[in-house]
Amino acid sequence: MQELFKGQEVTIDGADVPVTGLAYDSREVTPGVLFAALVGVESDGHGYIARAVEGGATCVLCERDVDTGSATRVLSGDARRSLALAARVFFDNPSAKLRSVGITGTNGKTTCAHLIAEVMRAGGLSSGIIGTLGVQYNEVSRETGFTTPESVELLRLLQEMVDAGVAGVVMEVSSHALSQRRVAGVEFDVGVFTNLTQDHLDYHESLDAYFEAKALLFRRNLKESGVGVVNLDDPRVATLMAPGMVGFSTRADSGAAVWLKDERHNAEGMMLQIETPRGVCALRSSLVGDFNVENILAAVATGVALDVSLDQIAAGVGRVPAVPGRLERVSVEGGASLPLVLVDYAHTPDALEKALKALRGITKGRLICVFGCGGDRDASKRGPMGAACAAHADWSVVTSDNPRTEDPETIAAAVVEGLEVAGARRGSVALQGGYEVELERERAIELAIESAGEGDCVLIAGKGHEQYQIIGKEKRWFDDREQGYEVLKSLNEG
Repeated sequence: MQELFKGQEVTIDGADVPVTGLAYDSREVTPGVLFAALVGVESDGHGYIARAVEGGATCVLCERDVDTGSATRVLSGDARRSLALAARVFFDNPSAKLRSVGITGTNGKTTCAHLIAEVMRAGGLSSGIIGTLGVQYNEVSRETGFTTPESVELLRLLQEMVDAGVAGVVMEVSSHALSQRRVAGVEFDVGVFTNLTQDHLDYHESLDAYFEAKALLFRRNLKESGVGVVNLDDPRVATLMAPGMVGFSTRADSGAAVWLKDERHNAEGMMLQIETPRGVCALRSSLVGDFNVENILAAVATGVALDVSLDQIAAGVGRVPAVPGRLERVSVEGGASLPLVLVDYAHTPDALEKALKALRGITKGRLICVFGCGGDRDASKRGPMGAACAAHADWSVVTSDNPRTEDPETIAAAVVEGLEVAGARRGSVALQGGYEVELERERAIELAIESAGEGDCVLIAGKGHEQYQIIGKEKRWFDDREQGYEVLKSLNEG
């Protein structure tokens, strides 16, 4: 047990007992396990120590001078960090055996992860992904429940990959995970910062604090030889740029090592020429939208940092189809005369604006958006999301996202205020700059698609890949893609 905490500033009171596993949920404690009493937003693990010891915990990691009964007590000033570092030892430091890339930023993490994983694979490095869509490596694919899992699960997953012969991993690293030290036991060969826009201010309280949390990826979690990859088009992110890092930009005059030289777009995707320190990387991608140009630039810059050849970078980027829930097209066979329907995870003002702008460029007719905002989360982004929709969509349907324990009408009212301040008025689809409110998400999707015609485009935003809706404290099955398909199918058959 003491070996797990070697080098850490902890106080150990009790015998040096063997540890058979690690747990921070008392319900998962089995004989011989170390139980970590973590302090969370809604619960405090110190209140479950007695239950954990009854369940067989032989060691308790805690932050307060509490009674741990027969179990050895390990007192730490930061139990989350201590648990992560102990997990690194317990699982034999798996990140040291992997070529690893960590991606942070408000938007683009999931798409970048898929692009970079394919670039690594094209370069001959078998790679897994850990992120919003779960864990994926070899033939394994399963949900984890978090963008970045808790430290014990995270280190266990990395060790699984090592045991399965995986050579590299690309990981989405959330601001929560960084501030809560979930990745304290992981070091990255490359850290990527995509962008910074408003999100999670209910947790971080200010944009400055949000940025500082994300910047920890560069300040604490890079290997000694690690390289930072920085978006120089984002003024806040650009402040992290330092010698040895790789900057990327859409501008030739940015000073970036990787920058966009030429671009051509159509409904089928894009063709890009990207300048790099090793010459021009010419590539094709089936992704659409200017924001995906930034994601591709980040992937190319990461490939350069990993010393992948330009041909291999281009091949890897070209292999990535639409990422699940990221401007993912919903269609039915024989539905050429139906409106274009896409589902996207956009749930911040910036992401929604970028998605709508991307679709405006390929939409011949009207651009219609179905969206809402989550309950019990950052309420300050509701008005700005309404304003983004008013500015870039022809007609909007405000609906429920995951209302959780908040009143859906209260959430919608804040969104509507943003719409109306930006000039939108409630009315039928014939009203340019109009909107409607339909809190039943299934009906809202039906209303939007049925109101659209050939040449029109419907964006269903906010939930993307998610297959549930949280109402109250109940998680119910709901998939925007499935709902959109059913409406299109009905129209096509009718």
